Amino acid sequence: MLKNTNNPEGCEQADFVSALLALVFTLDGPDGVRSSFETSARFQGYEGTLHGGMISALLDAAMGECLFSKGILAVTAEMTVRFLRPVPLDRTVDLRAVLVSARHGLFLLSAGLSLDDRPLARATGKFRRRA
Repeated sequence: MLKNTNNPEGCEQADFVSALLALVFTLDGPDGVRSSFETSARFQGYEGTLHGGMISALLDAAMGECLFSKGILAVTAEMTVRFLRPVPLDRTVDLRAVLVSARHGLFLLSAGLSLDDRPLARATGKFRRRA
């Protein structure tokens, strides 16, 4: 599990979504993180599929954890989500995020949700360093 020693509360996760869902992120290359998530009817949108809000929250959490893994505390300034395919329930999906660029306290990230290497959703996000 990733841990940020810069976090004054000593929390092991960057945000409440990661903590609430017990997401465990590991490093994935020099600028990325990865995790998995078991979809369930608890988060159902239309019948048999994961709610779009939950998909967005997972992608946002992954990007936040990516920054967190580098000791960067930042907040989401802008996020765009592309829903590529329905996310089925009762499956384990892969969640990844990567830091694309950093400049003047602004960070650009991308994230993806996939099942069996098939992309289901992707996002880009701009984050700003927390004041």
